[in-house]
Amino acid sequence: MIEILLITAHPDDEIIWFGSTLYQLTKFKNININVICLWSLLEIPGSMAAVSEGYKDIDRKEQFYNVCKFMNFSKYYLIFDNQNEIIEPYNYDYILQGFINAFNILKLNELDKIDLIITHSYYGDEKNHPGHITTHNFSKQYAELNNIPFSYFSILQIPN
Repeated sequence: MIEILLITAHPDDEIIWFGSTLYQLTKFKNININVICLWSLLEIPGSMAAVSEGYKDIDRKEQFYNVCKFMNFSKYYLIFDNQNEIIEPYNYDYILQGFINAFNILKLNELDKIDLIITHSYYGDEKNHPGHITTHNFSKQYAELNNIPFSYFSILQIPN
């Protein structure tokens, strides 16, 4: 079994940036897609301005779980805690604590291994989004320290 771990910054990034590819991958019986979203380690959920009238940023929590279920992802977890203190700038150890907790909740530590980590691009795609860049930096460092193959998705032409 191939275990892919997708690490995202926000609870919609799994669909907006990479959804069709992930959906196709779930059709292979020997591939498991697992998702950890770092949301409240990067920003306070509910702090984003409404995208459209009547829509609340905080609604994305329930939508994340509905989408992951619909997409047939194996395991998925959204780090969602309004009590988290956001630490700027990028702090690997701070993010690692929340990530390891999510990893354990999903019992991913019981897997033989994660075969591939996929995350945001190094330049953050959407207007160089700092949450996407932080997620990339964390995911790359975690992959390197744990000898896990690493990749990222991008919808834009990669600069340089």
